[in-house]
Amino acid sequence: MTGTWTDIAAGFAAGLALGALHLAWLWSGLNRPGGFGAAGLAGRGLVRIAVVLAGLWLLARVADHPGAALIAALVGLLVARGVAVRAARRGGKGG
Repeated sequence: MTGTWTDIAAGFAAGLALGALHLAWLWSGLNRPGGFGAAGLAGRGLVRIAVVLAGLWLLARVADHPGAALIAALVGLLVARGVAVRAARRGGKGG
């Protein structure tokens, strides 16, 4: 039972970290003046998604209970997204 809770905690932490990384890259790409247009945004999007998927794959490989860890990671990703949306609605100040 302890291993399951460890996997859940690790999954949640990994989801938070991957979600925050993904959203930080998205935010920096959108705020870049003189970017590469739609093609550059799409290319950077593919890189962001590849990094998140690689992190989830690694989590599933090292966890004793990969199903529980991946569900917890999904919850962590959703929490990170919720925090980012809330911060954006408040003007990007985070408070």
